[in-house]
Amino acid sequence: MSDSNDSNVAILWDVENVAPNAAAQMVSSIMDFAGRHGRVSVSFAFADWTRKNWKGSDGELAKQSFQLVHIPRGRKNSSDISMVTHAMELLFLYPHISTYILVTGDTDFRPLVVSIRRRGARSIVLCDSKNASEDLLALADSFQDYRDLVLDDSADDGDEGGVENGGEVPVTRDRAFGLLAETVQMMRQQKKTPTLGPAKIRLKLLNESFDEAKLGYRSWKAFVLDARDHGYVSIVPRDNDLVLTLSDSSRNTRFDHNEPFATLRSVVAQMSGKDGRPVPFAAISKAMKERNVDYRAFGYTRFKKLAEAAEKRGIIELKNEGMDWYARLSG
Repeated sequence: MSDSNDSNVAILWDVENVAPNAAAQMVSSIMDFAGRHGRVSVSFAFADWTRKNWKGSDGELAKQSFQLVHIPRGRKNSSDISMVTHAMELLFLYPHISTYILVTGDTDFRPLVVSIRRRGARSIVLCDSKNASEDLLALADSFQDYRDLVLDDSADDGDEGGVENGGEVPVTRDRAFGLLAETVQMMRQQKKTPTLGPAKIRLKLLNESFDEAKLGYRSWKAFVLDARDHGYVSIVPRDNDLVLTLSDSSRNTRFDHNEPFATLRSVVAQMSGKDGRPVPFAAISKAMKERNVDYRAFGYTRFKKLAEAAEKRGIIELKNEGMDWYARLSG
């Protein structure tokens, strides 16, 4: 990639697909991220701006110089069509734009990513891992869940027990095998076929720091084969690809109920009470320590990273007020 000082960036945000729930911090984090890749030349946000869901978000986006494109309610796929139209116009009229940041996870944008590549530009997808298409992410030059930007480890989460200097905690091999089995289970529940490529993308979305090379494997396939040999998954050849399923010993296991998520769910449920009120991060972290669950042993450098991983799995919902973060059970 060229030096960021010489690069120009376009942002296209599909608000209907990736909702700006923590509007101010989310918009600011995405703009900061874009700024690391170059100068933001143009930014669009596409949504039905009459919906109450986006109240407040439109103002935050406007403050950051986003052009708000209104998509009237009831026009199926019109947001996708409008976003593709704007992007294609930028590709042909503004060749100086070298990086396109697409804030979406919608599989319908695959042809757009291909067009961006053909024009010699770079594509980065910021998505919500809960609804992102692995097929879209596979085509992008890079991708990540937006939470990885918003829930930055450098921000204060009330946790004094994090790893010093932001150092990574190595994930054990058995823990990594469990993450693979959880990924396969999740994709199966979503009626998706976990072949080798999509399974790796999904696992990376759930666990951004995963790297099979750090575990001593020369390739992703070698890691998957070893997980099979240790009884976590089974592999079925199909159409020149490998399809992953849970092994017989893993089939009746709920991997998202494993630690540290089981204790996290229990603590949030107890502290939220019947009214489901949000609980401060610091209080949850303290309660988990009192129950002798050290999330760092599971590869999470700070409590905020654990909370982010739990939200990706649909276990809890996060919200912020100023610099303070809170959690409550999903649903």
